[in-house]
Amino acid sequence: MSNFWIRENSGKNTLEGVEDTDNPPVLPLYLIAEFLRENPKAREDFHGAYMLLGADEKARLDEMIRENPRCLIGDTEPQLIEDRVQSKLNDVRVNLPNRPRQIIEGSNKLIVRR
Repeated sequence: MSNFWIRENSGKNTLEGVEDTDNPPVLPLYLIAEFLRENPKAREDFHGAYMLLGADEKARLDEMIRENPRCLIGDTEPQLIEDRVQSKLNDVRVNLPNRPRQIIEGSNKLIVRR
């Protein structure tokens, strides 16, 4: 059975490696966190690949998980994410600077046309 983190052609675990050693990381931490957030298969297979790592490699990933606790939870459904983005775009305020304003004579009230 295939694992997201283990290359099929070479069998190399892409979670392996530690910075500043003779065994550099295959993937940078930000990319691992992004895969975990966005890919359900990556989250499912993470524990299996994690168990194959050495103590230094596990410590590196543990630090990443402490800094990004939501990476193992993942994002919500893609449609919900798109809906949130769309709703934020709908709330954008549009200012029309050349639109004339009416002032009621004898008062300092401003009437804004809609």
